[in-house]
Amino acid sequence: MEAYVLFPEKNDGASVSFTSGGKDVFKFETKNGGKFYMGETMLHEYIPNVWQWLYVEANTLTGKATIKINGKKKAEVEFDAKLLDGVDVKFNPFDDILFSSVIRSAKK
Repeated sequence: MEAYVLFPEKNDGASVSFTSGGKDVFKFETKNGGKFYMGETMLHEYIPNVWQWLYVEANTLTGKATIKINGKKKAEVEFDAKLLDGVDVKFNPFDDILFSSVIRSAKK
């Protein structure tokens, strides 16, 4: 799954979650002055007015995922969802946000 976001300024409180059955599986949050976090792990400091590419390569058979931001590997995590089926976006502290998402399934 992937999402592209453009924040006009550094701010805290926004989130992009990749979900399964409406529940968060992978959640990117902005906090501590405009940095992307997953849980308590800081992944990336974003640049205002520049598109940021959030990418999760998840294997639901093994329960392992690679997290990338702007094409760079930031983390490897384990998860227990058997299906990723949505994206949940919250942008409360921002005004002009641009967002695009793509959900792809693996080829058989």
